[in-house]
Amino acid sequence: MADFQRPFILQNDACGSAVAAVLMQETEDGCRPTTYASRTLTDQERQNWIYELEALAVLFGVEKFRLYLEHVEFRLQVDNQALCRVLAHPRNSGRLARWAMRLYAFRLTVEHIRGTQNIIADSLSRMFEGYTDEFGY
Repeated sequence: MADFQRPFILQNDACGSAVAAVLMQETEDGCRPTTYASRTLTDQERQNWIYELEALAVLFGVEKFRLYLEHVEFRLQVDNQALCRVLAHPRNSGRLARWAMRLYAFRLTVEHIRGTQNIIADSLSRMFEGYTDEFGY
């Protein structure tokens, strides 16, 4: 269960077929997950560059866990350094800038973590690899 007296950490990941997010909290025993979410990408989303997919994963996670994150400070941990720069200094136009503007409503601190530290979100995003639905997609 989430404890609103403790700080939240949001980790995200994207691969070619899905995006995923895990909401975690620091405890006496280390970081513990409180909530998980993932979804497959649409055909249109699959055509994005990887850093755009990573940004989509961030947006997915923040919006999915909005009830937990809306009024608290939290750490956003991403494993893509280019995305860290984009979130810190968005361009004046384009899709990434619009997505970054949607994130400005939240009190977050962006941190880069190594891919080896992003195990849970990475596993959730990759569980859909090779998946085809009833229509063969």
